[in-house]
Amino acid sequence: MNAKKGSIPLIRVHPEPGATKFFLQAGHRQTAIEAAVAYVNAGFAQALSEQTNDSLSAAVSAALDRAAITAALASIEPPWVIETIYQGAYLREYHLWEKSCKEYFLPKDVDMAPPRGVTFTEHVKKVLWSHFGLDVPKDVMDALDTMRIKVNIMKHEGGVQDDEWVSATDYGAAVATNERFWEFLIEKEQTRSRRP
Repeated sequence: MNAKKGSIPLIRVHPEPGATKFFLQAGHRQTAIEAAVAYVNAGFAQALSEQTNDSLSAAVSAALDRAAITAALASIEPPWVIETIYQGAYLREYHLWEKSCKEYFLPKDVDMAPPRGVTFTEHVKKVLWSHFGLDVPKDVMDALDTMRIKVNIMKHEGGVQDDEWVSATDYGAAVATNERFWEFLIEKEQTRSRRP
């Protein structure tokens, strides 16, 4: 079911961008993360060869030659830096989805504070159905809820295990889910001209 009978339409007042703004922002964030990873991959070997003044290099220099140090660090540090980029980007992607929802629904006079015991993703789903008669595809809302759960584990539980780390694929799927959510709203918005 896609629309509830008797609900109000989801209005975008021209020239406001509506859901398109948030769809585009998700893609821009992904482009920025991909660029950051590419910069790390391209520039790391050069940075290592130019700068070995850190304490690890100084301590190991006495026992190993410079080439061995560079090779050892190059096999450990770039993947660690890239993994850190993806962890932060994933956290940010989910939280910006929440923030974007709040911003999107504010001019529509919708309270986006979930009632006690209701998750934000459940609340968004209920708001879209009860106010606008829209039923977001289940796979999209399930993926957003999975992101929420994973983000909360990353933020609040100690000792995150290796299988809980976010990969480039996980991050790409998160952005794609975010984009699909906003695409759904773009398709449902009705555009009206601003009245003088």
